[in-house]
Amino acid sequence: MPKINATLFGTVPRMLAIKARARTIAAAFQAADAKPMQAMTYLYTTSIAGFGAASVPTLRAGQQTIDLQVAMHENSFEQNTRVLVGSPIITLEY
Repeated sequence: MPKINATLFGTVPRMLAIKARARTIAAAFQAADAKPMQAMTYLYTTSIAGFGAASVPTLRAGQQTIDLQVAMHENSFEQNTRVLVGSPIITLEY
């Protein structure tokens, strides 16, 4: 069975602060019927990885199984927020 990794990239046309990024990522997980399992939050970047109900490739991270990662990064050069969605994880630099 082939293993397929996918990463989607987009932008929000404004810079989002920490709380707004967290709310947006939480809404994405809810829409995907996924449970957040690991989170990293920094001043300009928020990344959450978790497990969803979809039948997609998974990755073991410690004792947890991950199949979805969503990250958002403020881009001060372009005055926007980068949005990345990866399955099972993001495979691009952000």
